Amino acid sequence: MLNLVKKAAKLLFIAIGSTVFLAFLAFLYIRIPHSPREALERSCNVDDAPDQAADSFILAGKEVVPFLIREIQDKNMPCRGPAIDALGYFGDPSAVAVLRQVLDDKSEHEVFRCSALGAIALIDKNLAGQVAGKYKGSSDQCLAHQSESILSGQPQYSRSYFEALLGTHD
Repeated sequence: MLNLVKKAAKLLFIAIGSTVFLAFLAFLYIRIPHSPREALERSCNVDDAPDQAADSFILAGKEVVPFLIREIQDKNMPCRGPAIDALGYFGDPSAVAVLRQVLDDKSEHEVFRCSALGAIALIDKNLAGQVAGKYKGSSDQCLAHQSESILSGQPQYSRSYFEALLGTHD
């Protein structure tokens, strides 16, 4: 009888473990975008906290970087700020040119320029230090603050894959 109880307990444990594992796989399947376009749609269609806005791009993986580089050149791109932030979180040097383009374009909205400088700082601290000097004391408060932060050596906010996956925020 004891053997039978042990076997039943073992089978129950396996069944529960399998169920939890399958539930986790379903969670991943639902949570992770399956294309860059889907990541963009999800980023635009959620009311996440500001620090979670780029999560769908982060979860889509580095394969989304060329898509974001191409799309953020369109000033009318929806969810452009989180896309710019995501390029910084990925740390891909191929994004620096388009980020510099956004930063240096005075017709850009100040929030996008500020995000571009922060993204550059996450990718290349030396370049960010050089560029930040140009914007120190800018009349654009966000850009001036971001420049001061970079020049003082303060760490830039970044978001990890696991923070995005779990949906944590500050």
